[in-house]
Amino acid sequence: VDQFQDETGGTECKSCPESTSTEGRKGTKAVGGCICEVCPECSAGQYLYHFGDGEFRCAECPADSYQEANTHKNTECQKCSVHTTTDGNAGSTSESDCVCKSGYTLVDGTCEACEAGYFKVSAGNQACGACRKGFTTAGKTGSTSEDACRCPPGSEETETGDGCVCSAGFGETEEGCEACEKGKYKADAGDDVCEDCAVDQFQDETGGTECKSCPE
Repeated sequence: VDQFQDETGGTECKSCPESTSTEGRKGTKAVGGCICEVCPECSAGQYLYHFGDGEFRCAECPADSYQEANTHKNTECQKCSVHTTTDGNAGSTSESDCVCKSGYTLVDGTCEACEAGYFKVSAGNQACGACRKGFTTAGKTGSTSEDACRCPPGSEETETGDGCVCSAGFGETEEGCEACEKGKYKADAGDDVCEDCAVDQFQDETGGTECKSCPE
């Protein structure tokens, strides 16, 4: 009674702050279970802060937490659920103030990471934005910036920035941009296939951008 333990693996319990009690309950898991006996009544968005010597004052809930009830017994605020945030705002009064973090979007009431190929810059429950056509996050989920959207391996951004094309030495295939086989080459970037080396030329490496001349 009048003790709590907010960590796993504890070897002893911690005493409740002065002028608080667990009101006869055992097994209290957080200091919030220590109820103030004679304290000021705080507004929603506030909690009772213990200054020491049994003195409590009302203080704003820190960022990523909230307090809905207007009571004189709350010595801590409720934490936002996983992957949610108050976006740096203190004094939140409702769980609805906890919104999805950047890189996460609201799906059936739960914040889930943006899928690969999508991103979300700011906090909020809005949908994730799609990478530009041809760009990808290389399988990464939860991207927080459009900078995470890049051209796939073997390709590069066009000069106008409106898409991706196969790099020199890589030809277009049904699976994407793949390195030119031996005996083939591709000199410039573009969505073209690799070409065979000309007569009296060869290419003994993959990804060639030009062919080599046969010895005299």
